[in-house]
Amino acid sequence: MNDLLLRGHTCSQCRKIKLCEPREEIFIDTELDSKYPRDSPSHMSFTGLRLDDLEEVADPLSDITAATIRDWKLRCDTSQSQAHTICSRPSPGFFPTRLLKIVEMDTNNQIPHVRLVDGKSLNGDTETEIPWDKIPRTTQDAILTSQKLGIGFIWVDSLCIIQDSKADDKSIEIGQMTQVYTHAAFTIAARRAPDAHRGFLHERSLPSGTTTVDFCSQDGKTRQCTLTFESAAKEEDQNVLDTRGWTLQEYIMSRRLLIIGSWTTTWSCRKERAGNCDGWTLDREKGDPFNYNGSWTSSENTVFKGTHRLDAIAFFGTHPDSNYPKPEDHLILWEWNSLVQRYTQRNLTRQTDRILAISGLAQIFSPMRGGAYAAGLWAKDFPDTLLWENRSRALYLRPSDQGPSWSWTAINSTVTWGAGHGKDVLSVDSIECDLDQPSAPFGSVKRGALRVTGPALDLEWKRTKSTSSLMSPGGHHLRYLVPGGMYINAHIKFLPDAEEPDSDWTTVTLLAVKVDDYTAGIVLRKSTDSEHSRFGYFDANLPGDKYHIDCQLPVVRKWGSRTFTII
Repeated sequence: MNDLLLRGHTCSQCRKIKLCEPREEIFIDTELDSKYPRDSPSHMSFTGLRLDDLEEVADPLSDITAATIRDWKLRCDTSQSQAHTICSRPSPGFFPTRLLKIVEMDTNNQIPHVRLVDGKSLNGDTETEIPWDKIPRTTQDAILTSQKLGIGFIWVDSLCIIQDSKADDKSIEIGQMTQVYTHAAFTIAARRAPDAHRGFLHERSLPSGTTTVDFCSQDGKTRQCTLTFESAAKEEDQNVLDTRGWTLQEYIMSRRLLIIGSWTTTWSCRKERAGNCDGWTLDREKGDPFNYNGSWTSSENTVFKGTHRLDAIAFFGTHPDSNYPKPEDHLILWEWNSLVQRYTQRNLTRQTDRILAISGLAQIFSPMRGGAYAAGLWAKDFPDTLLWENRSRALYLRPSDQGPSWSWTAINSTVTWGAGHGKDVLSVDSIECDLDQPSAPFGSVKRGALRVTGPALDLEWKRTKSTSSLMSPGGHHLRYLVPGGMYINAHIKFLPDAEEPDSDWTTVTLLAVKVDDYTAGIVLRKSTDSEHSRFGYFDANLPGDKYHIDCQLPVVRKWGSRTFTII
């Protein structure tokens, strides 16, 4: 195996196995790796190499591939009262406000006519012709794909939503995203399209480090296979689609996906998330929300056996009257928090869309979670849900128009929730959210106010970036005034929510949320005479009198209880 690796790296120019020299046969003894005792080289992966007896299909939508996709779709359609129940369309029916109608091909140049139509009257008189040359290349390819697969109407957000409408058309349409994606026949995920203008139906090329070898199996038979360096393939498979904030919910809300990837075309439905592809099955690790084992035990004796929890949540979120056993609430909360972490790692063109681009998922989760939704958090999870953290090294200035400071939507970094445990010591008296659009309960918030009561301790804080050290990461300094007029350093873990300018000493407040063998809470500072804003997260070894106290601050039971309005 080591000899194979050395020979595989002999040519530094083309990174291929002697591709620049006459082709030679390489024999691989599968007994060298006990994990792969099978004769077939298909799907074998070892020491950074991948051997596959399937060829890459150069045409992403060849006639054979299109016919196979139609077969996969038919199998899913005809099994939705049985095995593919989880793929079924919600009731009642739904049509978007606008759709693109694909009319007959122009016999001269094989270009379809495309018309923008009213979704409520698909064959009415209100049709607007859209010139083909005015449609971006990637959208053109999506239209051609739909037509080849027998789909007569297509919804494209950039053309079916009036982007600069003064009548808040965008907000209204975003509120219908869940219905759009769950009622669609399938969603085209053009992973290999770098942008709206370069398309995805052009011919594929092989990844770097790929060549053809002859594989000799244990039975003495020789077959021709493709040898690929996995690292090179994965490096070239990095794509923009999986970094966009909006596309995460589009993946999860869609009952079925047609994924046009760098190396393969894949059909993915809620029942069959993997395996239906036109050739190579190179693993996709980044960007795929279904790439971990997320099944739930209560599905074992149902038609949902083996399906992903996210798919189950999406199904029950749009089929609330279903009698099938549902995932447990703690699993649903875990999935939500995990999705928020994944989502906040992605990019948005407009940062003010931070709450909007996950609103469809919130609508899906709502029937399962129950209770009110407050700026990205669920009311039933307070006060614990306030313990979100910005653990990324990237800190950005706090925007003024993205939501209340106590919500993760108010900052532009990756957030996560720790494994909080212990007793809740903070009570939530009221939660108020003034929505931008009253008809969009999962949308943006003009103003949010949280009234809470709990143990609080005042400290002094200053920021001097040039003094950043192991003891004062980022140049953040905290001190406490002890009786007698002396200051001591407050040795707590402090994670600021956003980038802060250098400042002199000012008063901030530790507000405890949970207490056990350590204390976790949030840091506040005054916004007005009567209101505070969240400033960061903290935890410290302040367990009371049971354990050794690493921090010299007073134990929480000696903190005074105070009431705050946090905006």
